Amino acid sequence: AKGGYDPIEGANIDLEAAALPAQLLSWRDWSLPPGRVEGKLNITGTAQLPVASGRLSYRQSAQDEEQAAVLSAVDAQLALDRDNLNIRLTMAGENERTGNIRIFLPWRRYMQRPEQETLAQTPLAGTVHAEAYLQEICALLLDTDIHDCHGGIKADLTLSNTFHAPGFS
Repeated sequence: AKGGYDPIEGANIDLEAAALPAQLLSWRDWSLPPGRVEGKLNITGTAQLPVASGRLSYRQSAQDEEQAAVLSAVDAQLALDRDNLNIRLTMAGENERTGNIRIFLPWRRYMQRPEQETLAQTPLAGTVHAEAYLQEICALLLDTDIHDCHGGIKADLTLSNTFHAPGFS
C-alpha cells in the first residue's frame, strides 16, 4: 500500500496484493478451491465523493485431472466514479471463457440520500447483465458431488422503485 489522505486534497491510495492464498477470501462454510488472488486498487477523492478503479483476479492452483475444477479463474474489474459503480466479472473454466456479469449502480444516490429519507424510501436503480453456463457457476458455489447443474443463463435485469418495494424488469 502507498499513498495517503489529505483533508483538503482527499485520498490518493494505491493498494496491491500479489499471490495471496485464496483461503483468505473464505467466509463461514464457503471457500474458494486452493489458488491465488491478485489485485490492484486505486482510490482518490474524498470520503463524500470517492473515485476508485481496480481489478481482482483468482486463479485456481494446478491440480491433477481428477480434481480439476470446471471454473478455474475469475477476473473482476471495478470502476467507481463520483456517481456510478461499474463491476464486470469474467469467469473462465478449462481455458475457455464461461460467463460474464456486468453490474451498474448509481451509488451516489444511496450514500448521499437526504437525512429525512430512510433507506426503505430511497429510489432503487441499477442494471445487471449476465451470461453464464450454470455448470461453472455451480462448481464455484456448490458441492458438485451433491448438486448437478446444466444449462445456461442470460439475464438483463433493471432495478427500479424503492428498497421497500423493489421493482424488477
